[in-house]
Amino acid sequence: MVAGPMVYSLEHIRCLSATLVAQRPMPWSSFGRMVCGNWNSFERIMRGGGCQAATAEEITRWFDENWPADLNWPKGVPRNPRRPPRQEGRGADATAAAAA
Repeated sequence: MVAGPMVYSLEHIRCLSATLVAQRPMPWSSFGRMVCGNWNSFERIMRGGGCQAATAEEITRWFDENWPADLNWPKGVPRNPRRPPRQEGRGADATAAAAA
């Protein structure tokens, strides 16, 4: 059995978030909306709070798929192997079917 990608710990999520926002400044509320659709998530996480497992999975997926090529991944944070971006919605299904 092949293991799936790991979900980043809250410590790693904080490090990744701080690194990215330091290079691309924005309020935590805007970052939260962009990453997981919840303005409050990163304000809570960055204050030392937690999040639901599903939110941590979504945040992990976002970092894996959207980390800027011109920004070094933080030392001490393990990285999942690169994955192709997931496709969603009917258009993705139609595109995949047309390609087959």
